[in-house]
Amino acid sequence: MNILKKLYNTRLLAHFLITVEILVEHAQVMSFLKSAPDPTDNLWNSDAVDAFDGLKKIALRFDDDAFMGIYITSIAIVGATFILYLILATKVHKWNKGQDTWGTLAIWFVEHIIYGIGFVPIISQYVAPQYCNLYSELKSYTSLDCWKTDQMAMLEFGFIFTGIALFMAGVVAPVLKSERNGIEKRWGNESYFPGMYKLYVIGVAFLLAPVGVPYAGIIVTIFIILYLFFFECYKSLHVASMRMSVLWGSLWVFICAESLKESTSRGSDMLAGWIPFLVFGYIIMPLKALIVKRELKVLPIEK
Repeated sequence: MNILKKLYNTRLLAHFLITVEILVEHAQVMSFLKSAPDPTDNLWNSDAVDAFDGLKKIALRFDDDAFMGIYITSIAIVGATFILYLILATKVHKWNKGQDTWGTLAIWFVEHIIYGIGFVPIISQYVAPQYCNLYSELKSYTSLDCWKTDQMAMLEFGFIFTGIALFMAGVVAPVLKSERNGIEKRWGNESYFPGMYKLYVIGVAFLLAPVGVPYAGIIVTIFIILYLFFFECYKSLHVASMRMSVLWGSLWVFICAESLKESTSRGSDMLAGWIPFLVFGYIIMPLKALIVKRELKVLPIEK
């Protein structure tokens, strides 16, 4: 297993892979912002709609016959990983401290594939049952009627397993990452941001996008940006910068959605600034580090 040990210690490769993971997850989350504008009179133009549809494919959000199978699979995956963790918790943390075992490889897979780039595709299945069309049918699965026992059951299971997924991705995974001193190790005693960010992702999917009030998303995103800016949250400046980058990208897309109140073409055309805002967000943390030396801050609750 020397190959695993070499990969584990190749920090350049680790930074590259985590960058890809963060950007993919960001694209997946933004697929929900197709529905962020007020649906009554503010709509994206066709080019913007095509872009969001492309992001929806990255998020593995499928409709019709494929939906039910993926929904059940998502329930099974989250349930299985949660139960296995409860049973094998002691061994999991022991394997996690190693660098060249199959157990370590399995932990990486769960963290970065299932609850990394797979987190949004999983919760997107749980969100879908809340969307009904004009015919009181689920938009993602028209064979199922809304407001009936089956839909209510799917919603309940969705809420339960979303909570379990949040626990695994926002609590268990960050603990494991800090234990092995990886590139996503926390900065100082800050331990809230990873869970806060995953909760933000869930919030966008379940509420901030479908509610059709973009300024609510703007306010919440600004709050998280300020938190990350002040506490920095990650020992690796690059990881902190990437998290800041995608938050600024999210902020800009919410601003575009809000701008549709003025003009459909204006709000849609503003999406061209999305990538520049990602770049702008990335350079904020390094600029801060140049001006003010990075210093550990102790959260008041942990003093």
